[in-house]
Amino acid sequence: MSRPSPTHCMGCRMTVGKDVSMLFPDVVNCMQTEDLELKKLVYLYLINYAKTQPDLAIMAVNTFVK
Repeated sequence: MSRPSPTHCMGCRMTVGKDVSMLFPDVVNCMQTEDLELKKLVYLYLINYAKTQPDLAIMAVNTFVK
């Protein structure tokens, strides 16, 4: 049985209500991947934490455009 990836674990923790907002900069860096599943997870993360960290969310907009 394979181990879940760190991003999968982050998604699980976020789903059950654990605070993973400290990973915001690292998650934004993952947006430049070609992996569609990872991009979906990043977008869900950003939607969830953009309300509590609006300044970082605005800075992430440039990464969306690239």
